[in-house]
This record gives sequence, C-alpha cells and structure tokens, in this order.
Amino acid sequence: MFILLLSLVIITTSLLQSSNAIPQVLAIYRLEYHDRPYSRWNHAVQENHAKGFHTGATYAPPTDLCSSYYPQLGPYSSKNKDILREHMNQLNSAGIQAIVVPFYLTTKEVNALHQHNALLAKNGERTIDKKITLLLTIALEFKIKVIFSLEDHRARNIIQIVNRVEYIYLKYARHGSVYKENNGDVVMFIANSHKINSVDLLEKLPKEGIQYFGSFDKDGKHALMSSFSGILIHVENEIKIAQEFATNTGMQSVIIISPGFNDLRLRPWALKDVVERNKGETYSNAWERAIEAKPSGVLINSFNDWCCSSQIEPASAVLDEEFICQSRTGCDKKSGMCAQMMKKLKIDPTYNTYSSSPSMYLELTAKYSAMFCTIGSNEATATTTQELIDELIEIEVKAQ
Repeated sequence: MFILLLSLVIITTSLLQSSNAIPQVLAIYRLEYHDRPYSRWNHAVQENHAKGFHTGATYAPPTDLCSSYYPQLGPYSSKNKDILREHMNQLNSAGIQAIVVPFYLTTKEVNALHQHNALLAKNGERTIDKKITLLLTIALEFKIKVIFSLEDHRARNIIQIVNRVEYIYLKYARHGSVYKENNGDVVMFIANSHKINSVDLLEKLPKEGIQYFGSFDKDGKHALMSSFSGILIHVENEIKIAQEFATNTGMQSVIIISPGFNDLRLRPWALKDVVERNKGETYSNAWERAIEAKPSGVLINSFNDWCCSSQIEPASAVLDEEFICQSRTGCDKKSGMCAQMMKKLKIDPTYNTYSSSPSMYLELTAKYSAMFCTIGSNEATATTTQELIDELIEIEVKAQ
C-alpha cells in the first residue's frame, strides 16, 4: 500500500506541474500593419453596387483610420520591434499564452503574381510572410506561442492550402515559439475549412508532424471526415452541441469569442453585422458562456483587428479633436477622406473610446483567462488523478 500511495504522490505532483499546458488562451494577432505608407490602416471602403456603393475610397492615416477606435499606440507598423515587445507585454499581462496569426500568401506566391493581379493587393496581406521571423523571435523572448491560421480568400483551393502548409512547416516549424502539442506536432488552423471538400482535406493535407483545427459546421461531420484534431467553435453558434461533439469524438475544441464587431468603415451597408460592445458586457458574457462549455481553449477575436473594431488592444481615451478631424473639413485627398465623401458613405467620422479605461479589455481578459485556466487545470488534474487512482488500486488489489 505504501508503494501505491507513493506512486499517487509522484503522479499527482507531475500532473500539477504540467497542468498549465492546457487549457490555453489564444488571441488573433494581425501582422498586416505598416506606417508610411499606412497599409491596412488605410483600408479601402468596399464597393457594393447592389447597395449603391460604387467607391473604392481609402482612408488617409494618421488622421483617418479604417477603425471606429483609435489605437493608443497610434497607427503603428508590425515591423516595429518596440511595438511588438509592447504587444507581447500586453498579451502576457492579460494571460494570453498563444497568438494566432492569419496567413494568406507565401512570399513565393506574391512574387509569382502578375503585376496587375488584384488578389490581396491593397491591405497588407501580401507582406505578412516577411514579418513572421521577427515576430517569432520577439514572441520567444516573452514565451508567447504562435499558431498560423490559413485564411480564406477569393478562389482559395486545396492546392494553395497544401502548398502553404508545407511552406510554413518547412520554414517556421522548428522555431521555439511555434506552438506544438506534447508529441511535438505543429498545430495549424484552417479558417472556413468547411468550404473545402472534406475528401480533399483528408487525402491531400500533409499529416506527418502536423495537426489541424477546422471550423465546426452544423453537425461536425465535415471536421470528422477531414480527420481534424480539433474544431473551432464560434460562441454565437450552438456551443453545447459542438462541445458534445468534440467530447464524443475525442477532438479538442476552441471556442472563439469577441468583444464586439463593427466594420462599417469598410462596409457601410453592413449594419446588421454590427455587434455592440455594451460597455464590456458582450465580452464578459462570451467569456462566461465559453468557460461554462469547458473547451480545450478560448480564442479571442481579436487582439488587434482594428479595421473590424474587434480589438482588445488599448484604444486612445483622449483624442485631439482638431488633429483627428482636420482632414474632414475639405476634400484634400492628401490629408484624408473628405467630409462630403464620409457623409455620402454614411460613415460616422468620430472615434469611440472604451467605457472605463484604455486597457479595460486587457483587464477583463486577465480576469477571465485566470478563471478559465484555474478551473480547467483543476478539473483536468482531478479527473486524470482519479482515473489513475482507480487503476492503481485495481492493480494493488489484484497483486494481493
């Protein structure tokens, strides 16, 4: 019996030491931003001829941005080491352990495009690959893990996905900041994976050393037939059904939550898609629903997607009205989108602020991530320990 008790102590201690690996708190981290020229910040207003929007007018930073909020750090560059380090600090302070980087085109793909090809040409998506090495280096300094998400875009196909998977794996997988499962497998997300034939995903995706997480669509059959290791669940969906599916199939699950959503500066006609923040209640409610579902992880959408106004990164609380609005009094395109154009597009020219403080969403994240990780770790340890106790007792009884 003494040997049994000693074994239990050793096992329990080991479990407690390793329990911090799962669950994980993740956040989408965008790398498209530039300053001078202000790529991404100057995102074009999308055309919609059916809705009567025929303009491709662009914003003109640093006064006019694509966002309904103004970043506390200003319209920054994703290549700025100081900015990256400040972001890693903020992620750590909020209890975020990993970032998910949306990935579109490899540098090789970009170089092969015809000079007049408009695919992902305007808003910084083509330059992501060139910034990844610096991000990985700085993320490693702060012990932040990095996962790549293969993003959806016009005419995306299985061949492109396979090529990008192989490229990312060969170029970046060995880096210490790239997230890997306990068996060493790299994890990659495939956004909107349900748009790709499940047979193609099953037969053509490279399997050795890589695990995939794909979208949960309706009943989960697509993810199962694609042989994914995990599913991505939007908190607005039937998360109970999705979580039961994950449990029954042995898949990991990641619930995607957001503080809000507003891309009216990009799609002025899409009022029905706006999700108000409600002074943080939207975010808190999403966290509470996710924690109750007990997923493997929670993915925050997003840390810094300013153009969709879904960011938790600190936003400016005090804005210089003269600075922000000076470009909106005339029609000088060099200084910004003119007031007449904004009025025509029905775009609100003012910037919002968070209801309490610039860092309120980092503070909320820290609160809920600590709660989630504590509950998840305790439950995982208790469950696994009990299973081992039962097994060891059975062995002891048989030995007697």
